[in-house]
Amino acid sequence: TDTVKVNFGVTLLADVAGAAQTSPKHQAAEDQLRCREEEVKEKQLQQEHEEEECRRQEAEEQQRLERERAEEQLRLEHQRAAEAQVREEQRLREEAEFAEHEAAERE
Repeated sequence: TDTVKVNFGVTLLADVAGAAQTSPKHQAAEDQLRCREEEVKEKQLQQEHEEEECRRQEAEEQQRLERERAEEQLRLEHQRAAEAQVREEQRLREEAEFAEHEAAERE
């Protein structure tokens, strides 16, 4: 058990020593890579945000169109009901006129 701990400690010290000896060129490359990764993440987040906004706008447009269709349907139903009422009133007037005309002829 003691040997494993010693070996692990030596390996850890070697890793730390190696990291401390990283060349400036290597460090600059790592920094540049990290910057690129951050840029890619930012672009992905921006794209996801734009896609989400697009989906939201599409949903709003769909709801608006559905409301317009429902309003148009309601308007047509009211129009048909009003036309049916006008026809019924006209029919009742014609029946009343016919009945009056019949009554007048009998007298």
